[in-house]
Order: sequence, then C-alpha cells, then structure tokens
Amino acid sequence: MRGWLLDAYPDNGADSMVYWLKSGERAVRFEDRDFKPCFFVHHPSASELAGLKKRLSILDMIDRMEVEEKRLEIGDGSPRKVLAVYPRSYSELNECAATVDSLGGYYDYRLYDVDLRYSQRFMVSHGVFPMAMADTEPDLRTRDGQYRINYRLPALRAVDLAVRTGRKIRRPEDPITGITLGDIALEGREEDIIRELASAVRSLDPDIIFTAAGDSFEMPHLARRAESLGIREGLQLGREPHPLAAGRNGRSYFSYGNILYKPPASILRGRLHIDRSSFIFSEGGLEGLADMSRLACLPLQTTSRISPGSAITAMQVQLAMRQGCAIIWKKNRPEDFKTAEELILADRGGMIFEPEVGIHDGIVEVDFVSMYPNIMVNYNISPETLNCECCAGSVRKVPELGYWTCKKRVGLIPKVVEPLVKRRLAYKALAKTDPANAEAYRHRAGLLKWTLVTCFGYTGYKNARFGRIECHESINAYGRDILIQTMHLAEKFGYDVLHGIIDSLWLRPNGARDHDWFCRYVTRAIGIPLELEGKYRWLVFLPNKANGAGALNRYYGLFDTGELKVRGIFLRKGDTPELLRKAQKDMLDVFSRADNSGEFRTRIPEAIAALKNHADRLKSGGCSLDELIISKRISRELADYRQHNDQSEALRQLHAEGLSMLPGQKVRYVLTEGHTVRVADLLEENEACDVPRYMGLLCRAGEDLLLPFGYSEEKIKDILK
Repeated sequence: MRGWLLDAYPDNGADSMVYWLKSGERAVRFEDRDFKPCFFVHHPSASELAGLKKRLSILDMIDRMEVEEKRLEIGDGSPRKVLAVYPRSYSELNECAATVDSLGGYYDYRLYDVDLRYSQRFMVSHGVFPMAMADTEPDLRTRDGQYRINYRLPALRAVDLAVRTGRKIRRPEDPITGITLGDIALEGREEDIIRELASAVRSLDPDIIFTAAGDSFEMPHLARRAESLGIREGLQLGREPHPLAAGRNGRSYFSYGNILYKPPASILRGRLHIDRSSFIFSEGGLEGLADMSRLACLPLQTTSRISPGSAITAMQVQLAMRQGCAIIWKKNRPEDFKTAEELILADRGGMIFEPEVGIHDGIVEVDFVSMYPNIMVNYNISPETLNCECCAGSVRKVPELGYWTCKKRVGLIPKVVEPLVKRRLAYKALAKTDPANAEAYRHRAGLLKWTLVTCFGYTGYKNARFGRIECHESINAYGRDILIQTMHLAEKFGYDVLHGIIDSLWLRPNGARDHDWFCRYVTRAIGIPLELEGKYRWLVFLPNKANGAGALNRYYGLFDTGELKVRGIFLRKGDTPELLRKAQKDMLDVFSRADNSGEFRTRIPEAIAALKNHADRLKSGGCSLDELIISKRISRELADYRQHNDQSEALRQLHAEGLSMLPGQKVRYVLTEGHTVRVADLLEENEACDVPRYMGLLCRAGEDLLLPFGYSEEKIKDILK
C-alpha cells in the first residue's frame, strides 16, 4: 500500500509499533512487531562491561544483551564498545536503565538512547517521517524527501469539538450539558450525550479533531465524566478500541524568565487531536505544524505540544541518530574553567546602541536575516567543533574570546541549522511569488523563525542535549563584532546610527541615498544577508519612564508604504484590556495620516481627542465588560501569595467556585467598583466597573505614546477632566 504516514506510536501492551497510512479516503492501520528498542551502556573497561552483563543476566526485565560498537560522541568517528541492553517489554526500558545506572553508583556507567521517543526511533530506523508519502512493501519506506520545499499533504477530514457544562466556571465535577461536534449538536442526558459523541465520531471518521482547549479541559473532562458514569470503555475517540484517558497532571515551568503552564497531553490513537491553543499550531496552522513535524521527525500530535526549542532538539537528535551516533541520557558537561577576566569578557549578550528619544524623519531600518543561525553556520559553531583538539592554534579566533572552531569537519548544529535558514528564505520568497499559497508559506516561515531563534538560546541552556555555554558566548561575540562592523560601514557611507539592537540598525541618511546598494555591500562584506526593512516617514523612540533613557525595544513608526510598525507599547501586550487597545489604535490611526514629524506634532491634540472619546465612553457606561477584561499569568498558587492584590483576589474567587489554578495559567478579571476585581466568567450584566482605575489605565496608554512630547500621565489626566 502507498499513502501518507499519518501517525506512529508504540503499543506497550503488544510490544509493537503501530503506524497509520492515509490513502485516499481511507486511514489504514499497520503493526510492526519486529521493532525492538534498546539502550547502550559504556564503560572504558571491557572487563567491567563483561561483569555488568553477567550481573544483569539474572534480571527478568531484560530479554537479551549484546556487545556492540557504537559512536558515542557527535563528531567522533571512532566507535566504542558498548553493551546493548534489550528490555523484555517496551514499558520496562526506563526501569531497566535506572537499574543499570544505580548499579554504577550513578557515575561509573554512561547510558545512551534511554529517553528517546519510540515514534522517532522507529521512523528514523525506517528512514521515514510524518506526512511522508510511504510504501509498506517490502517494508515501510519512502522516496519522499524530508527537506523538500514543495510537497503535497493529504486531504484530511477535520471536525471541531466543544464541551459545555452549563456553568460560567467549568469545574472538574460539573456534568456535561451539551457537546458540539462540527455541525452536530448533542444534548440531553449526560450519559446519552457521551455515547452519542463516540458514535458520531465513528460515523464521521475524521482524521483530525480540533479543540479550543482540549488538553486543559475538553478531553480530560470527557474522560472524568465518562469514568464517573461507568461508561469509560464506551468513550473511544481514536480509531483504536482504546478508551479516552484523563492523562497526568499538568506542570508549571520557567522559560526566559516567565513561568508557564503546560497541560497534560490528550493523545488519540490513529486519529489526531490538535489543541488550537498550542503555540506551534496557533503560530503555524496545520501547514506549519505538518512542516515542523516532517523536519523534527515527530508525530503531529507530539509536535503540536512541544516548544520550538524542543523541536530543534528533536531535529538535532534525529540527525545524530541518522549518522549512527548514540544519544547520551544524562548530559553532564561542565562549563570550561575561566578566570574572572575571561568571565567578564565572555558573559555578555548582544550589542545594543541606546536610541535617541523622540521623533525622527526619514529613518531607515536594516536587519540581518537570521543573524545568529547564520553565525552558527558560517563559523561552524557546535559543541564538538568549538576548541577542538585537532585545530588548536587556529588563526581563526572568536572575537574577544580567543576560542576557535574546527576546520576539518562540519558540526552537528550547523548541519541542522543551514537547511532551516535556506528553507525559511525559500518560503518567504514563495509567499511573494505564489499568492494562492502565500498564507501556508508564511506560516511555515514563521515557525522556522521561532525555531531558529530558540536554537541560539538552547546553545546556552544547561539541560539542552547539545548545549554548551561556550557556543552561546561565541555566537554573541560574533554578533557584537558584526554589528560594530556594520555601524562603521554605515557611518562610512553617509549614515548616522540612531539605534541598534542585536541584529537591527536604525540609520539616519546623512547624504546616503541608495539603501539597497548599502545592504548588498554589507552582505558581501559580512557574509550574512542584510535586508532593508523599510524607510520611515516618521519614527518615535520611547523613553524608559524610570530614568528617561531610550527604551531598548519600545517604538512606533510609519513606513513609506503606509504600514505602521509598533513594538513594546500597550497595543502589543497580552494583558492589555481591549479598551486600551482600541484607544491606542485610534490614536495611531490619527498619526498615520502624518507624513513627517511636523505634521505628527500638529495631530497630537486630535490623537488626545481620540483618547478622550474612549474616556467619555467609559464614564458614560458605553463600554461593554468584555472590553475591560484584564488577563494576567499567575506566578504562584493562591496559598503562596503574601499580599492581597488583583490576582490573588481573582484566585480566591475561583477557589470558592471549586477551581484551583496553577502557576503559569492565566486569570481573567475586571476591575469593579469598590476597588476590587471580579473574575470575568463570574460577571453579572449589571456589575459596574471601577471607572477611576480604568481612567488611570487610559491615561497611561496615552502617556505610553506621547511621553516624548511632554504628555505625562498626570497631564493627560488633567486634559481628560
């Protein structure tokens, strides 16, 4: 049979791998009982490995052991002797590895290929990947190219699923009052609704079930209610006779200084469950998700629930596996020793030039295309190539730091990153030349951008499989050097540097006219593409309110094309109420009719009048409560709050309704009369908002745009009075 590889997953009960092919209207199940995963144990002493094999032979959980040769380090061409341990069953591999690790005192033995996803191992072993056109005879294989730019996806049947409980605050114990499945509305007795849902799914036989919050509510709630009614076995939403499970608890975690929450994954068998709220899907849609899944060699359901950083790690893992390298289980690579002086030089970020606060005419913005990924590729930066023994004393040094990179072999990270950089550029070009498919190409390019950005961050992440802090330091050092070189070239060719941050420069033409020529010149000189982002009719750099200095990434301006670009203002923030978004948008609409700074200044009273319209609407009761909702991500549980504030009050109200929130989740509330708050889902129609507090927020929104022109929050407040 020939078809698209729709899904692949282990069946722990049967100790086999299951995969589904989509061919025409059919989705067909196949089973591979020959796939037997193992893990590897290494010790420098052959006699120690032989002794370990003898000690393990008495364990029932082990099926067999073999001494093999395996490459254990990326970039290391010499295989080492290892003990391949095959567990008796799929489910016992991790337990078996933990036992071996403990026998070595968690130090003596190095274990490999322990925590790899079975689905990825299976697909790599067959040379296939998700959404590949595959054949099943004589064995699962594909002639499809994993890095193809233009490829065809199958026609997938999709349906949306939504669950209602009849309450504003949906609690785990609330009965289900209705379910919508596509165009089908199910109502009546709860038990009948659940049974009819399973029947309707079988009848429609969709390939994808979409939900708005399926992992955090719909799927686990369905599973809990079915179990409480004693009909759990009847709730089968996948294509296998496997009841829907509630899954494990979600978890809170830190990422780039923010605490986030990840709900438990609700995975279906043979049918895809995609939660629309997941980052990968919300950024890339189905086209972007499929593209990322093909590149990471992970099933679509898995890919939709991971971060871009995990996606780039999966790409690195699969490339290392395809090159015959085992993947270490517990990475323990310490940072190289550095003196205090070396730490001061190395522990720095990207180069930033403080902007000149105020409004400017005719400013040109130029950006390097994927600067950090291109640095990794151009300078061969990877953990195994940095300060390699074979190239010690190389004349090509990292600026300021004195590190060097290998000249004899290409590192793993450049091998992964280079095709992604080229792929993104190809998709951006296709989005301009192929209007019919432009949206799909933009989605794919957008996800690749996030992946390339996090690839840089993961080089300095201590838990990254292929991370090494010296790589992170080197990339930053090259980035600083490149931006300084570009600044000098700009000044040489008639520009004044107004602002610069990491990979972007804002330039005031001081005699320079041909901006495209300048970008081409820098591209040739630096070796990384420099693009003209655009020329502004006017551009406003905003100050840091605390000290008056130029804020590093807060500005707004109007391009010659009539397009507005805004960064760092209320309009861009996720917790801003819709009232403030509308107010700033109306003010910017006024300014967008100005062609220069002079006209901009004359329109400030008109912009304030636009702000006043919203203030008058607020005071007269013309704002709906939906426009006033504030959404905040909580950083701790209710019991951990020491001071009473808006978030803790919202959490208390939710707790009283029987709902507990975990760090990283968002609470939505409205500021109400009496200087208190009300959870958005508990609002009554006749409740009144706290007008003075919202007036204060409106004044801050006005100050957010107009502070460089002398309009502070207090001055705007006086004007609105």
